[in-house]
Order: sequence, then structure tokens, then C-alpha cells
Amino acid sequence: MYEKERASSGAWCVLFTLGLSACVAPLSPPDLGTPLPSGWTNADFRPSDTTRIQTAVRWDAFEDIVLERLVRQALTNNPDIAQSYFNLEAARALERSARAVERSAEIVATAQSRHQSRLSGEGSPSSGLQIGGGTLGYYETGFDARWELDLFGRLSGGRHVSRAERNIARADLEAIRMSVAAEVARTCFELRAARTRRAAFRRIIAYQTQLSNVAGDRRTAGLIDGIAFDRLETERAATQALLPREGDLIDQAERRLAILTGTTSIPTDDLARGRQSLTGAVSVDRLPAEMLRARPDVVAAEQAVVKAAAEAGVARAELYPRLTFGGTLQATGDLVSAPLGGSSVTISGGPSLSLPLFDWGQRRAIVDARDMRVQASARAYRSTLLKAWAEAEGALSYYAAAHERAERLNSRVSATAREVETLAARQRQGLVDAVDILEARIAHERAQLELADARCDQTTGLVAIFKALAIELPVTAAPPAVLAAARKEKRHAD
Repeated sequence: MYEKERASSGAWCVLFTLGLSACVAPLSPPDLGTPLPSGWTNADFRPSDTTRIQTAVRWDAFEDIVLERLVRQALTNNPDIAQSYFNLEAARALERSARAVERSAEIVATAQSRHQSRLSGEGSPSSGLQIGGGTLGYYETGFDARWELDLFGRLSGGRHVSRAERNIARADLEAIRMSVAAEVARTCFELRAARTRRAAFRRIIAYQTQLSNVAGDRRTAGLIDGIAFDRLETERAATQALLPREGDLIDQAERRLAILTGTTSIPTDDLARGRQSLTGAVSVDRLPAEMLRARPDVVAAEQAVVKAAAEAGVARAELYPRLTFGGTLQATGDLVSAPLGGSSVTISGGPSLSLPLFDWGQRRAIVDARDMRVQASARAYRSTLLKAWAEAEGALSYYAAAHERAERLNSRVSATAREVETLAARQRQGLVDAVDILEARIAHERAQLELADARCDQTTGLVAIFKALAIELPVTAAPPAVLAAARKEKRHAD
């Protein structure tokens, strides 16, 4: 009668736990809806004279073979990208572990032996077993198996957490790849601009030297005073002072490219032969909400919300009972003599219900903390999305301003070029002297300097647009270090 009442009580506990699990709804992530503008403020949508930035556009849209080679080399050999690859592989391994914990039972093997000898006298050990021949020995071995029924989502919540961590690691990898590619392109364009400026400064110095020579002859002849000559010398010295800065900028850019491509030095002689296209006005073919939510940092922020919600679900599941099915298989036998009466096998098992009762609010406090982190991660997601929109609009605005500046400076360069040609023709006719043509050439070189800076700003602005709108990168192989680690792991597994 007593055994029947115990079985009935256990069954009622199991049924109560199952019913309680059916009443507990799973925790869902909060609403992440963030209003964004219905269009781009700083993008020109006239298709007749614009460059359309589409999802099909790749980083090789610059039609620059040198730049494309550097980007692919950086995506393959950059150490930061390799580190992110390893982090992603670690997250994948932890996700496999979480799935295994959810699906498999816990099986523990135990074994022990005992050997006891009587040194003197007669009698029996404290256990009451007779010791034959002065020696007692036996062994015990067995298996304990436990399988928890995932009623309230504690185990599946851990799997959701691991999956979110894997998605965050993947988004971080894409963000680093995007950042490295953008830095390579920006550095490449800045390096070319610095070389262009250095060459222009050298031509200006050559023209200023000719002016100083002419002014020196005229001062000797008494045609001009010393003040005019000193002014020309001062201008030439000021231009010469700019050359070391350009040389330092070139050196810094070359070192930065070497680091980005995972080396200590890089041949840069062919960088000046690259082609920089896509210099028109920019039109974007998709809405902000469609493009920005595909950015890696926005995806990572969204997955952070999913992870926080899953962790909150796991913490909430700790408030409820755990229903575990377990079993034990134990075998006992003799080592010497026969004090245990031969060998025996014991099998036991059944459900186990554990209920947290008194923890002085510890579990509830953890639940409250997890819930607050869910809300914090939701606010972080909205902040990330708004910052992404601001970055994209800023890149579009910067590009538009650089494009307008370049167009106007291009007109100025054309005007100064025409002036140089006119004065050169008049010089051949003897109508103007050397000073006028040299000053016109210096003015033309300075206009070309400003145009080169504007073109550099325009191309780097386009790179910023590609990064801000998460334009897809070319597909590359995993870094060699990652491939080597994968081959080594496969050999160990085999």
C-alpha cells in the first residue's frame, strides 16, 4: 500500500511539472522596429548622369587591377581577419557542444576496488565480513546515466545562446573584412595623391627656381629691388618645406598597406598605374532600411539582442523544477577469497524531480538582471542602426561635396591650362617675357594640386559609401593559418 502511494505521488509530481511547462511561454526578443527615412537625403537619383550604387557592385568596380590585387591579398593574409576566423570557428565549436548537451544523456563510469589485510590477531572487519586467509578484496564498477527533459527551455536556450554567439562572430568577421578592404582602398588612393602632390611640388619648385634666377639677373641689372627677389625666395623655400611632409605621408601609407596585407614590405612601384573610376554623382538603388540592416555591425547588434533574450530564457527556466530520468548499473565482485558471496549486479532508475525552494531571491535577481540586459541590448541595436544611417548619409554628403568641388576645380585647371597655352604662344611671338609664362605655369600646377586633393577626397568618399552601405566584398579563401589549423584538426580526428 505504501509503495503504491509513493508511485502515485511521483506520477502526480511529473504530471504537475509537465503541465507547468505547458503554461510557461517562451521568452521572445523585444520589438526592434526603428523608423528610418524613406529615402536618402544626399544621394542624387537622376539616372542620366549618376553612378548607381547597386547590390551587384563590387569593390572591383573601380576597374583598378592593382587595387583589386591588394584587397584580395589583405582579405587573405591580414592577421586581424585571421583572428576573427578563429573566433568564428571557436563559436561554431561551442554551438556544436550546446547541441550535444541538449540531445545527449550524461553517462558517467565509476570503478573502485578495495584490498584489506589483517596484520595480526583474529576477527572480522568493522563491516562484519569474514576475512579468509587474513585478506579481503572486492571491486565495484558501474555506469550512471542522466537525461534531463527540456521542459522550460533551459537546454534549448543554451543552444540559442551559442547560435547567436556564432552569428555575432560571423558578423564581426564580415565587419573586419569590410574595414580592412576599405582601409586598403583609402590608403592606396591617399598614397597616389601624395605622390601626385610631391611631383607637382617638384615642378613648382623648378619653376620658382627659374623665376628666382630671372629675378636675380634683374636685381643685378637694377630693374627690381631686393624685396621682390626675397619674396620669390621665400615662396620657393615654403614650397620646398612641403616636400618632406609628402615623403613622410608616402612612407606611412606604404607601411600601412604592408601591415594591412600581412607583410612587412610591399612593392608599390605599380600603384601609380591604377585607374580610379566611378567619379560621377552617386545614386543608391535601395532604401535605407533595406541596406543598413544588412550591415555587419547592425546584424551583430541584432544577434546580441537574440542572445540576451535566450540568456534571459535560461535564467527564467532556473526558477522551475527540473525533471530528470536517470539510471544506475553497478556490478560488484570478489578479488580474493569469497567474502562477498560471489558477484552481484544492481540496476536502479527512474525519474527525478528537483525543485528550487529557498535561495533567498538569487535566481529571481538573475532573471531581473537578464531582462534588463535584453532591454539594454535592444537600445544598443537601435543606436547602432541610427549611427549606421548617420554614417551612410555622412559618406554620401562628403562624396557629393567632393564631387562638386572637383567639378569646379576641374574648370579652373582647364582655364589655367588655356592661359599657359596662350602665354606660350605669345612668348614665341616675343609679346610676353619668361616671368609671365612661369607664373602661369605655377598657377596651373597649384590648381592641379587642389584638383588632385579633391579627386582623392572623392574616391575615398566613394570607399566610405561602399563601407557604410555594406557593398559585398569579393569572395576569398580563408587565411592560411585557418586552413592549416583545420587540416591539423582533421588529422587528429582521423
